[in-house]
Amino acid sequence: LLNSDAAGNYQLIIQLLNKKNANDFKNGYLIFYAKLHPDAALLNFDVMIHGNQLSTGGSNCGSFLQSDPVSVSASILDTNSFKEVKIPLVDFTNRYMQDIDLVFGLKGLNTTPNTNLLMISSVKWVSRLED
Repeated sequence: LLNSDAAGNYQLIIQLLNKKNANDFKNGYLIFYAKLHPDAALLNFDVMIHGNQLSTGGSNCGSFLQSDPVSVSASILDTNSFKEVKIPLVDFTNRYMQDIDLVFGLKGLNTTPNTNLLMISSVKWVSRLED
């Protein structure tokens, strides 16, 4: 469950304990399932993967390297069921595919403070889509 802080900002980072080479996925996809929380007043959110942009993290997260974010409209989601979000990895600019540790991240600003926003499930990278 992703929540906003007292300033209305939010961030979720999923990192690997051991860095991996992800070149096999360079033309693949990031796929995850998301559901809006009924209290959320969210228009869009940013998604990122490992890259060359230094982020200082936050109070519970140290610094990490991220790609430029891809903005996703929250209008594709609803509050009743999880919906698939599929982003081609080539859409992420300033990404790195070697020695990655940031698998997935979400962040945003200026939403309702101290509010439940999104539920995330089944984050994965695939090298190609199944037919």
